[in-house]
Amino acid sequence: MLDRLNFSPTTFTKTGYVKKRLKLDGKPNYWTFRIGLARSLQNEQITEYNAKEDIPVESKEIHQVPVTTFEQKDSLLFRAILNQHYEKKLSDDEYVRYLQLNIERGIDIVYEETSQMSFTGFEYIIEIAKKGMKDISSEEHQGDSTTSDLSGYTDILKIKIGLNKNDSQPIYINFNKTDEHQNNYIGVMGGPGSGKTYFIKNLVTQIRKLSNYRTNFIFFDYKGDVFNDYQFIKESNAEVIQVHKESLPINVFELIGNMPREKAKKFSAQRIVDIVKNVEANIGKIQEDNLYNAIIAAYDKTENYNYPYPDFHMIRKELENINSKPDSLTSVLRPLTDYELFVSRDIKVYKNMLNRSLIIDIHELPSSKELCVFFILNEIYRRLMSLPDSYVDSITKAREMRTIVVIDEAHHFLKSKKRVGILENMIREIRSKGASVFLLSQSPDDYDQADFNFLELLEFVYVLNCRPSSFQFLQQVFGIPSDEAKKLLSLVAGLNQGEGFGKDKNKKLINLLLAK
Repeated sequence: MLDRLNFSPTTFTKTGYVKKRLKLDGKPNYWTFRIGLARSLQNEQITEYNAKEDIPVESKEIHQVPVTTFEQKDSLLFRAILNQHYEKKLSDDEYVRYLQLNIERGIDIVYEETSQMSFTGFEYIIEIAKKGMKDISSEEHQGDSTTSDLSGYTDILKIKIGLNKNDSQPIYINFNKTDEHQNNYIGVMGGPGSGKTYFIKNLVTQIRKLSNYRTNFIFFDYKGDVFNDYQFIKESNAEVIQVHKESLPINVFELIGNMPREKAKKFSAQRIVDIVKNVEANIGKIQEDNLYNAIIAAYDKTENYNYPYPDFHMIRKELENINSKPDSLTSVLRPLTDYELFVSRDIKVYKNMLNRSLIIDIHELPSSKELCVFFILNEIYRRLMSLPDSYVDSITKAREMRTIVVIDEAHHFLKSKKRVGILENMIREIRSKGASVFLLSQSPDDYDQADFNFLELLEFVYVLNCRPSSFQFLQQVFGIPSDEAKKLLSLVAGLNQGEGFGKDKNKKLINLLLAK
């Protein structure tokens, strides 16, 4: 049985700084550890244990603290708190591991929050207490079918893009200043090994830390090179969902808003039908009608239950009642139920996924990746559109930032006209809600769309090593003459990993050593 908390030198050093900032010099370390634990548990993101993050016990650098020293006489209290937080009874070893992990994460958060503190340590502790009371109050009044007024980060987010390769000067952007740019959507293009994923992870981590973890993100991991990046997960304080192993705690049939149920269920049924037919091209009119009727029938059967919304298992059963023969529609929906991509209706779901920072790993899904992603995107869209417009500071012109949606391998969506339409509508409408979209793709060619000019909405574009077939996109996005764009075409193909081209604050083309 584990009986000691094994802290890294970094955690112990930060603990010392936090003690000084909170005026706790001379007090036992467990006082500061308890503050860290409280701050970690206040986060919407559930901190999960991962064995690969453990520090070897034989390491000479670890700082061991007996669990009983931290607990004093409050062992039962801390066990009850963690059991409730993780919604299960933890074993003795699990309890110690989660205790240590939350203390470490909490110390990291408090260290960041107090680094530029303009108030006293006592006032900071009072603010933590107030936040706890506010969270309890909002939890009591928040129903499963409502979206709370999600608060984001309201100050300026000045993020480092990298260095100008010519003079080594740092390049920054004021990410959320509305008087400097129309939006803050980012497009990154680069082939395999170009460094685009490292770059985006760095930007996301910067935003998380600068916002004191109040700006969240949802990262769709297509290739499987993000979900196991434990350093990124720890620094961004994210939760990982491996969809091939665990169901997404989301019910896409949940009705949001105050619309009468009879009308709302029809809108919801049509919404689901539209997603399926636009993502899966082989669905005909008869299948559309069958799916619509199956969803309505499933809603009718759940009306008098405590959780009055159906799930995909119910929809599939209703479809079989309508047409028992397999067809293109049943083949599309089968993976959703066979692989349990979304939880069944009797399982607890997120009250609001926008309150979380999620890495959604879909790289091992054998099929229905795009359909799964678009259901999640639609859920994000619904939740955002139910919120009031985000606050814009009248003096700094900084827009409150609530969340960021990161879509890796975006070319899977960009090459389909119908899928592009869904993405376009979402991108056009959510910017006023304090949301941003980061698109990662392999080439500028992916954005060569006749029906949708992505340049209108991609405020920041960074081109890494790739081989575009045409110079025209480069000419448009960087505002350069055709002869210069043709030269740039060959330069882009010769970029080293972690290099790229973008614009500086004066809208001039520069060669960048990207942050990573």
